[in-house]
Amino acid sequence: SQSRYWHGLDLRGLLSSISDFANIDQRFIRNVDLKQSFSFLEVPEQYSEAILGIRGAMIGDRTVRFEFFICY
Repeated sequence: SQSRYWHGLDLRGLLSSISDFANIDQRFIRNVDLKQSFSFLEVPEQYSEAILGIRGAMIGDRTVRFEFFICY
């Protein structure tokens, strides 16, 4: 099996960091796709403001930035 890392964090560490900073349950962070310099993830719309609120936080060795795409 392979493990992918995002700036020093594995998937579990990334989810934990986002969950802690945004104060949302990890169960609501879904479909995470870790890339070399960015990642995709999905959260229910009601948590979008919480996720946007952590912009500028340090996760691993990177300052996080979020962009939203609305999917229907």
